[in-house]
Amino acid sequence: MNSQITVRIDSRLAKRLRLSAKRLGLRPSDVIRAALHQFLEAHPNKRGSKPYQRVKHLIGKVSTGIPDLAEEHRKYVLESLRHGS
Repeated sequence: MNSQITVRIDSRLAKRLRLSAKRLGLRPSDVIRAALHQFLEAHPNKRGSKPYQRVKHLIGKVSTGIPDLAEEHRKYVLESLRHGS
């Protein structure tokens, strides 16, 4: 390892860390490294990423109930504008 940081945590969190590390047979620093790695993988740096990368977790999450919305989107937008909704 070539870098070191110091992090202050409250006593309750420190106790949980020690207990988890002991249960896993690891050093507390190993648990912290693993947790930090997992956090950074789950929250990648968004700056400079492609738009798809920023929204891929949303794809397929919304259901409109309109089976041909992608093909007929213009028709539905114009209909919506005519009805003011």
